[in-house]
Amino acid sequence: MGNEMKLTAVEVYFLGKYMGAKYIDYQYISEMPGIQENYLVHEQNALESLKKKKVIGRKFSGEIRFPEETRQLFEPVFFGKKESKLENEEVYRIHILDGRMTMGRIEGEEILFCRVYEEDIAELLKGNVKVICADVENGMSEKSFSEDQLLQSECREAAMKMLKGEV
Repeated sequence: MGNEMKLTAVEVYFLGKYMGAKYIDYQYISEMPGIQENYLVHEQNALESLKKKKVIGRKFSGEIRFPEETRQLFEPVFFGKKESKLENEEVYRIHILDGRMTMGRIEGEEILFCRVYEEDIAELLKGNVKVICADVENGMSEKSFSEDQLLQSECREAAMKMLKGEV
């Protein structure tokens, strides 16, 4: 797995806002506290926290800039038209944009985002799994695979294709 960052739902929301996100996965922000009250305070606190975590930078003029690492990690999350989800003991969301994949996993009050590659995803295909692939343009497909099925190369390949958004 590649670089990783842990953010709160509020930080994800404001990072998406400032990056000009087209999509923000509802699951990431569904448990976010109501930010309508004290919106500006939430925004300022999130921006300060994102700066402290080196997710964003600020120019002297106050303009926000995004380090290349942030862009590479979060562009699939905010601009990718394809997303897959793997459910086994945990839930992993994989955001796909131009062959780049970023995985998100909710861990309590934070969300862990990390760059993933095909071999990382293959390691998650254990036990009984449910795979969901959503494409903004082509809809959604869903399939469950048993542990025995995943031992068969054709089923394992089908699961991988779904997870990589290739269906």
